[in-house]
Amino acid sequence: MWNTPLTHTDANKTLTRGWNLYGQLGQGTMADAYAPMPVRYFLEVGAKARRVCCGEGFSVVVCSEGEGGGGGELYSFGHNHQGQLGLGYAWATSTSHTPQHVRLPTPPPTPHSAEEAALDYSQETTVARVYALDVACGGNHTLVVRTSDSSPAEVFAWGANGEGQAKFLKSILHIDCIDCIK
Repeated sequence: MWNTPLTHTDANKTLTRGWNLYGQLGQGTMADAYAPMPVRYFLEVGAKARRVCCGEGFSVVVCSEGEGGGGGELYSFGHNHQGQLGLGYAWATSTSHTPQHVRLPTPPPTPHSAEEAALDYSQETTVARVYALDVACGGNHTLVVRTSDSSPAEVFAWGANGEGQAKFLKSILHIDCIDCIK
């Protein structure tokens, strides 16, 4: 029922086909696709897929180039009823038929000097750029490995938590989950 093959080619094209009730093919429509089709949005912005994954009615892609101007950009599309797209909102009718740029949490700003470290963060500081390294999807939740110019890799999760997905991550893997986990 949730048949949504998503793949990327050696030429870094993202191809989708299959059932598309929630726009999880990223084609801008809800029409099913019976043959592999490139995701037009990625072609238009020059985004090249590095990692892809699918959940129940949604898709997530890590690109080596894209909207943010560098590598490790994260995009999601499809059903968002549990917040699994990582867009900061969720409700039963929430869907996205085209790829949406996901803004990953950033680490605290890095002061320019030791003196600035003692100042209020409202002062001018350097904010590290964040990168998505990898992604995995469950039925209605997403896990992303994120790093930045100033911090080590961390795992973030969002979406459904009805079966304790976030609790498992926190207790077993000793990681924190961002606040849009339900």
